[in-house]
Amino acid sequence: MVIKVKLDEWVRLPRLGTEAFKELMRAGVRYDTGRGFLVPRGADLLRIKRAISGALTGAPVEFEFKCVLCGREMSCEDCEYHDVCSIETSSPSCICSNCAKSASFEAYMEWWRELSQDSTRGLQA
Repeated sequence: MVIKVKLDEWVRLPRLGTEAFKELMRAGVRYDTGRGFLVPRGADLLRIKRAISGALTGAPVEFEFKCVLCGREMSCEDCEYHDVCSIETSSPSCICSNCAKSASFEAYMEWWRELSQDSTRGLQA
């Protein structure tokens, strides 16, 4: 059974045990008894994946997220680059294959330029 975890949305996970729960909290996951777990984009996804998989005797974990340009739901398995890239080790700001092959790719590049300029301005302040 593949455990699917949506980024930036509240999700329910199977009972993981105390140690795995603590590891998720250290990795940046939020927990609410009524809503479940929230994995924000800035969390340590590799650590989260290891904690969940380890607690569930090696069950595969897949992150689901939205394209930063069009909002389409996707996962690394949907991406043509999944053999050489993964959201756990690269940026959680991915785009879907439709946007990558369209004029939207230019919008993505502009988004990254603006993001890097904002970061640079923050360092200068």
